[in-house]
Amino acid sequence: MSTQEQFDAFADEVARELGTYCRTAELTDHDGGLRRLIIDSDGRALRLCQPDDRRPDRLRVHAALPDETKMIAPSIGVTASTARHVAREITRRLYPRHAEAAQQATELAAQQEAEERGRRAVTEAVADALPGARIEQQYRRIQPTSRPSRRD
Repeated sequence: MSTQEQFDAFADEVARELGTYCRTAELTDHDGGLRRLIIDSDGRALRLCQPDDRRPDRLRVHAALPDETKMIAPSIGVTASTARHVAREITRRLYPRHAEAAQQATELAAQQEAEERGRRAVTEAVADALPGARIEQQYRRIQPTSRPSRRD
C-alpha cells in the first residue's frame, strides 16, 4: 500500500472483517504516514496507521480513548499480510487491552470527579465559616516560563 486510497481500501476490508457494523472514517489528527479511523459496532474507535512508508507491511493499531491526556491508549504492531489477519490480531490482542484501558479511564474520571466534589465541599464549608467570605472561580493558565539569560 503506497497511497492513501489503497490504505483506505485495506482499512475498509479490515472493518468488514471486524464485523458487519464497522465503518471507517478519515483520520486527520494523526501525524505522518497513511492512516484511517475504524469505528466498530460497540462504538470503539481504532486508529489504523502505516507510520513508515519504507515498511508498508508494518501497521500500528491504536485504541482510541475519550481522554488520552490522562492515560496512554494501548496499541499493537501487526503485519499487513491480509485484512483478515489484521482483524484477527485486533480482536485477539487489542480489544482486551482496549476494554481494560476504557474501564481504567472511566474509573479515573470518576475518581477525579469525586476529588473535585470533595474540594468544592471543603471550600464551601470554609467560606460558610468565615464571615463575609465568598467563593470565586478562578481559571489557571499555564504559561511557559523563560529563564533569565546569564551574563558572564
